[in-house]
Amino acid sequence: MDIEKLTLEIVEKFDIKIYQDSRYFKFGADAFALANFASKYIKQKKKSINYIDMCSGTGVIGILISKIKNFDYVTYVEINEYAKDINKLNLEINNINGQILNTDLRKLPESLKIDTYDYITINPPYMRANHGLKTINGQKDLAKIESDDEFLNDVFKVAFALLKDRGELFLVHRVERMADILVSSRVNKMEPKTLQFIRNKGSKKASIMMIRFVKNGSRFLECIDDYNIGG
Repeated sequence: MDIEKLTLEIVEKFDIKIYQDSRYFKFGADAFALANFASKYIKQKKKSINYIDMCSGTGVIGILISKIKNFDYVTYVEINEYAKDINKLNLEINNINGQILNTDLRKLPESLKIDTYDYITINPPYMRANHGLKTINGQKDLAKIESDDEFLNDVFKVAFALLKDRGELFLVHRVERMADILVSSRVNKMEPKTLQFIRNKGSKKASIMMIRFVKNGSRFLECIDDYNIGG
């Protein structure tokens, strides 16, 4: 990895530094929004919390939550090897302990203990497989386009396998995918419990949303006030 091709972003509010390659993996406001959203519901415990950040990219969400909740260890999962390498660099520069699994998230139940995790966050590819135009940039496509039509359903299947009973999954996604998300979550017994829309300042419509799911949760969905970006 050529570190000279990376840019270093300093986030003073959270006292973190994030390397990124803006050609491929530049993080956006949705990452900060999801970290903020999840942190409101993650409970502090005397014992260590088992937390996974799936589709971790360069690690910004897991690192933010580690800082906010003072976690001593996080498991990151990223299929893109180059993004994984930058994630590793970001853990080192922020003095954060954790493991990074360079694998397809659908293989996690084969390598991790099932029914043992408290929390999962995920900022997955937003675009459906075989819809829209691919770029000539394979790295960027991996981050933005689902690998196949079963990807979203498999996210919930894996979350159900890994989480403890009543464990929680936090997801950020496009509003246009809400029907797909809610159908897949209920089929896999990951019940949507809290919905929050992300709205840009001055915008009448929200294009991004965040949802909290609970494994084997009761059927009740609350929509809370919008998360506003830019004021």
